Amino acid sequence: MVDALITPEDALAALGRPFLQHFRSAIDETRNDFAHFFATLPSDWHVDWSDRTLAGVIHDRLWSHVTHDVEALEANIVVTDNGTTRTICIDDSVGLRVKRHSMDGQISGYRTRGSRDFYMGTLAGLEVENLAIGYEWIPETRSIGRAVLSKQKSTGAEPIWVIGVGEIDDGILHVPYEPIIPPQPEFDFSGIVAASAKDAESS
Repeated sequence: MVDALITPEDALAALGRPFLQHFRSAIDETRNDFAHFFATLPSDWHVDWSDRTLAGVIHDRLWSHVTHDVEALEANIVVTDNGTTRTICIDDSVGLRVKRHSMDGQISGYRTRGSRDFYMGTLAGLEVENLAIGYEWIPETRSIGRAVLSKQKSTGAEPIWVIGVGEIDDGILHVPYEPIIPPQPEFDFSGIVAASAKDAESS
């Protein structure tokens, strides 16, 4: 539940460098696939594609790249695809679902009980931390942004935390700790203060 959340640092450690490097490469390959996909279409088709349709195209390519030979990386990686949900489990302690993230870290999808339970880490009472891994979608350019990893409350809600997965340089994966903290609500107390001052003057 929410009172025992995995930290970004612990999440990166649990996933491990081989998987993170594999995932970052999968994002790059998917970005290339998506660019090729658009380049082969008539230009007047571009405006007719909805973001939801594009998300489906990207998801299938990313899932293909992420899961290709991923189980050979470590003996403790298990891929499950039952047609409606796709999950990668690492070491029986971290569950991952591939998701598109908005620029403020939110993910979209149907708010089912199964989805809620997955992101809250309550599936069958197992001690599994469930995370979303994927990419940021840049709506202005309709393009794939940076690779990200996040801890979510639910679909369509503010994330608990989001971090970027860094670039690969000379075969070395750089994973900077870049937390994206959801904005906190701002309250205007000026009216209350003014009313209190007025009451004090009249008393």
